[in-house]
Amino acid sequence: MVSTTPKRKGPKPLPWSDTPKSMRMRQEREKMFTSWDEVPVTVDTRSAAKLLGVLPETVRKKVAAGEIPAFKIAREWRINKSDLMALCGVSC
Repeated sequence: MVSTTPKRKGPKPLPWSDTPKSMRMRQEREKMFTSWDEVPVTVDTRSAAKLLGVLPETVRKKVAAGEIPAFKIAREWRINKSDLMALCGVSC
């Protein structure tokens, strides 16, 4: 007898223990912050975009234009927490 269950397409979801370290790090980095105390000293463009309520591409464009002070580590832009707080109008 032939099985009639349809085969699943696409990759099989990974349980947390089998998730690659880089994926776990990205998930941790992209978590939502509930207060400025939880925000790390420096953040990447994705986290900055979430905090500012804009798209990551908008943050990258503003960084490239010099509107947002940032520095580069390897291929990734990093933004200081104090600079983000100043952009949002929050006192340090």
